[in-house]
Amino acid sequence: MQFLAVRLFSSSLAARCVTRDILSAKKLQNHIRCPRYFSTTSARNQQTEAAGAAAPAAAATTSPATPLAGESAAEKIVDISAGSDVTLSQIAEGLSTDLLTASGIAPTLQDMGLGSYYTPPGLLQNALDLLHSAGLPWWAAIALTTVVMKTLMIPLAVKAQRNATVMNNYMPELQRHQLKLREARESGDILEASKAGNELAKFTKEKNVNPLSSLVPVLIQGPVFISFFIALRKMANLPMESMKTGGLYWFSDLTVPDPYYVLPLVTCTTVLVMFETGADGATRADNMRNMKYVLRAVPFLMFPFTMGFPAAVLTYWTTSNFFALAQTTILRRPGVRAMFNIPPLVKHVKKDLPLSKGFVQDMKDNYTNLKISSEIGNRARSDEIRFKQAGAGPVIRTYKTPQKVKQPAKN
Repeated sequence: MQFLAVRLFSSSLAARCVTRDILSAKKLQNHIRCPRYFSTTSARNQQTEAAGAAAPAAAATTSPATPLAGESAAEKIVDISAGSDVTLSQIAEGLSTDLLTASGIAPTLQDMGLGSYYTPPGLLQNALDLLHSAGLPWWAAIALTTVVMKTLMIPLAVKAQRNATVMNNYMPELQRHQLKLREARESGDILEASKAGNELAKFTKEKNVNPLSSLVPVLIQGPVFISFFIALRKMANLPMESMKTGGLYWFSDLTVPDPYYVLPLVTCTTVLVMFETGADGATRADNMRNMKYVLRAVPFLMFPFTMGFPAAVLTYWTTSNFFALAQTTILRRPGVRAMFNIPPLVKHVKKDLPLSKGFVQDMKDNYTNLKISSEIGNRARSDEIRFKQAGAGPVIRTYKTPQKVKQPAKN
């Protein structure tokens, strides 16, 4: 066990070339001989040396239930001889971090298993740590990184806003083409459905309307949100000691949920406002009359889950929502819209939209159309099977007795 622990410890510190500078061979032997590994901070080491604790055997008999003064709740004692579930790689990693701390060297993100250079969450962790090392508190580093990322995506938001406005302005004509295509499909007229589909494609090309372009910001913001969520949650669950005092006002500890549930409430409220105003930049709320009923329930359903999120995650989420709301407010100003070549928004009367019949009626029509489409599909498949059977099988007699063919009279 001692030999294996020495191998793991040496390999974990060889990359940083500080093995010989951190501890002497005698101090290393004292750590390894100890049947229990103490993951302590530099404050405890200084306190132990001041008290004159020289024998490692006496430290091994110290009860875990009575920690020394200055020892935090995160300090754990791993009993190797008791057969705990902790792997030897974790012991070596914790030992190297402890030795770096004891020698006055602050452990890096890589020492704590974070900050990968090959994954988006790891890159975000390195960026946050760089801003924090520059003197910013953790909450300010999170907010600044969020603002930078959202600023880089402003061109995509402007393009999506322009496309959504054009699609909204041509919505009556677009819905008329869609209604014609739907009716042709429901009637089973393949030729008419193909003709209506070609007319719809020609109309969208002439008017430069592409419904898929409005989904580009959503498809990009999704991975960015997931990367921030994973990065901050890993840092909070570790936890990083500096994040315990890196918050602001009532949420000073970013590694635990908000004790007063203010951040979850603010997050869910801003999400609801974004759905109402179309602040995501992907679609206008005027074109989502039916979907808006479903989206209104999302903030209420997600509130119980956000109550358990660390304050670091909600700090990012809240900052992102406020930035999106401010961005939408600015993009609705006439001067800003003219600068970015966004046409004025036209508000349509409900009667001018043939496909807008109300939420309940639209749901009934969609269910009816689904049933009709299913019946047409089943009928087409049944006819195809019958045609194949008729072509491959024997000729079916459609008369009772063979008819004699009259021979022409010979001259």
